Amino acid sequence: MAKSQIKINFDQPSIEAESLNASNNNDDLMWPASNAMAASDITDDLNAAIIAHDEPLNQSELKAVTSVISYVAYSQNASEQIVCEMLATAFEVKDVKALPRGYYDEAIRYLVDLRVQDVMN
Repeated sequence: MAKSQIKINFDQPSIEAESLNASNNNDDLMWPASNAMAASDITDDLNAAIIAHDEPLNQSELKAVTSVISYVAYSQNASEQIVCEMLATAFEVKDVKALPRGYYDEAIRYLVDLRVQDVMN
């Protein structure tokens, strides 16, 4: 199987894949412009992801995080305030409500793995 090199020309919206094997020039491929993603689409998606990453948790996410905080506190015989402070400290935020959306999954994983007594000692 020949190795391929992908070239994107942003002046003409198409993508060319060229074979790196000199004897296999018939394997050149050209995808129509309709299948090529425009550079502006890529940057728009990237900018939206960056903005969403820094926004605070939405109501549903905040409810889920506080529910897991309550469960961890109850199951490990600790106060919810202590668990909240541990989470806030771990993610370097003032309060759990200030936790950015981009850290939602990591925060849930942190709480699931948290052993309050191990941290307190």
